Amino acid sequence: CWRRRVMQGDGQEQELTGDEPELHPCNSSGEEPNNSGTTSDDEERSQQVFVYKELSAIRRSVKEQLRQQQARCVELEDWSTELQALASRLQAKEKSLRLREECVAATEQLACEAHDSMILFMKEEITHCAEDVQKVEIPQLKAALNAKTKENVRIASSYEALKRTNEELHRQLQEAQERNAHLEIQKKSLQRRLTASLRKSEQLVPAKPPSPAPSLEKVAAVVPQPLLPTSIKTGVSPSMYCKLLGVALSWVYRLHLALPTSTEQMQAQSRQVCQRLLPSLAEVLPEVAVMGDEGQQSYLEFVHWSMLNLDGGKQQRTMLAPSLRRIGEEVYHEASPVGGGDTTGESEGAVSRPTSLRRAKGSFMGSPELRVRVLSCLVALSALTRMDCLAHVMDALKIELKEDMAKEVFLSYNGVSSLIAFLKPQNRALWGHVGNIHLQLSVESAMLPRFLAACSCKAWFSALAFVLKEGKAAAGTLEQLSIVLQKLSKTRNTRQLFETYHFASLIEEALRTYAHSEGPFLCLNLRSVLVNISDND
Repeated sequence: CWRRRVMQGDGQEQELTGDEPELHPCNSSGEEPNNSGTTSDDEERSQQVFVYKELSAIRRSVKEQLRQQQARCVELEDWSTELQALASRLQAKEKSLRLREECVAATEQLACEAHDSMILFMKEEITHCAEDVQKVEIPQLKAALNAKTKENVRIASSYEALKRTNEELHRQLQEAQERNAHLEIQKKSLQRRLTASLRKSEQLVPAKPPSPAPSLEKVAAVVPQPLLPTSIKTGVSPSMYCKLLGVALSWVYRLHLALPTSTEQMQAQSRQVCQRLLPSLAEVLPEVAVMGDEGQQSYLEFVHWSMLNLDGGKQQRTMLAPSLRRIGEEVYHEASPVGGGDTTGESEGAVSRPTSLRRAKGSFMGSPELRVRVLSCLVALSALTRMDCLAHVMDALKIELKEDMAKEVFLSYNGVSSLIAFLKPQNRALWGHVGNIHLQLSVESAMLPRFLAACSCKAWFSALAFVLKEGKAAAGTLEQLSIVLQKLSKTRNTRQLFETYHFASLIEEALRTYAHSEGPFLCLNLRSVLVNISDND
């Protein structure tokens, strides 16, 4: 048997088995000797051809594989070249990144050094600035502290003076009460003696028909002469008449003028009484100037309340214009600036005054009594018409209102009503002075609630609404008035007045008008008023 491996077309080996034929040599002619030999040669030749074909196929496949391997090698070489180029580029990039890192590190080091130096420089600058600020502010604070200390000392001295005055008045009151009790005892003793004398005379005289009760003249005749007052024997002096008239006027104004009347008829009667008395008082005032502070106060109180009552009747006030002007000139004649100063306003205000009148130094507006000075200012504001005189009176009143006692006197005599009259177009020149007085009264003090209550009225709100609507007031004046308005807007009882006079729209218009003015606090106060009004709503 023989075995031969034959490569198939698909590369697999196929094993063939069979009996190995016998090889017979060929003859010289190449022919097979016999038929059986020819058949075996043909088979062998066919097998050789088959093997050749297989080997050719294997060779071709080997060549193809070799060619593919060569192509693969070329591709691998290309890849190797690209990888080498990429590696060289990466090395270059790494080198550049290393250089950049070194540069960044150096820059960071420089930045840190610059930052440290900048911080050190800023600390030094802040230290110098703090030292400069301390050098500037410490003297200011010391000056403010000294001013506050002086103010506290002044307040303490005022308190001590008030305390001494109160003690003195208390002592005088006790003495007056003791004297009054002693006089009551004397009166009862005299009455008993008089009764006993009358009873004794009745016993001595025989019975007669009953006669009427003895008159005051008979009783005075029975009283011993030493017990009668001296004034009854010698007559009453003009100063005593003035004192008695002052007491009567004080009683009248407390009973009828200072208290609010309930009916129109009572108001008309009060105005008629004032209309009859004021011309006579204008003649009496020169003599009143010679009297003491108590007498001047009674007259001024009556004149002041009379003029406030006359404000309800414009016709009556017009008829009394000459008398009121004379009263104002008499009161203003004694005006002198507080703490000294020129007296040009005094000479201007004394228009057409009599030169023969006897004057007491320091009466009316120049009186040492605070209540008399404030009352004189209020009377002058209601009676005078000259702008320069009114401005001088308002300046004097502003100086007086620095004290809480003066504020109390001003509010007790309804001084706000006297100021409201000047918030009108014809008095535009005095709006600045009115604003100064409002600013003085709006300072935090014990009298601030009373002042705000006095301003919470229709007259004040109407006057201020007119000032806002007109838009011609100076920014400083409106700023002073807006401070009072801002304080009033915080109270809920004024909400209806703000709504009645449409203050929200007026304030918005004022903000547009005064937006570019030199009054930043004005706009701030007006915006605060709007916020308070909206909060109350």
